[in-house]
Amino acid sequence: MSSGNTNGVSGCFGGGSASTALWGNLLYGGAGDMVVNQSTGKQVGTFSGVPAFSGTRELFSSRPTGYFASADSVSALNLSKGNASLWTATLSSAVVAGPVATSNAVWVGTGAPTGSTITAFGSTGSRF
Repeated sequence: MSSGNTNGVSGCFGGGSASTALWGNLLYGGAGDMVVNQSTGKQVGTFSGVPAFSGTRELFSSRPTGYFASADSVSALNLSKGNASLWTATLSSAVVAGPVATSNAVWVGTGAPTGSTITAFGSTGSRF
């Protein structure tokens, strides 16, 4: 092995630092925070932050929502209305984990001065 790689796999290193999520037929993630159509492989948009989703693409009555956490904020976008902003909340410190979406809340881990804390937001962006 001339690559100096001890795991026997040449040309393959690390996993990167980007989060990836699949929602409907769209892949959010990879290099450059791209949104890629899973069927065609073509880029259809970009996003910023770590993604999470709730609702289903087929049931627009459930208001499919995308949550994107970045730096010290989390935003909710209505995916069935062209990514219209629903709310943005500023966190007490930087995002270190999440978001994780459930049917009625989104949870975000932050690195508070006394250690990591979890902040939950309802459908309007209000903290629990």
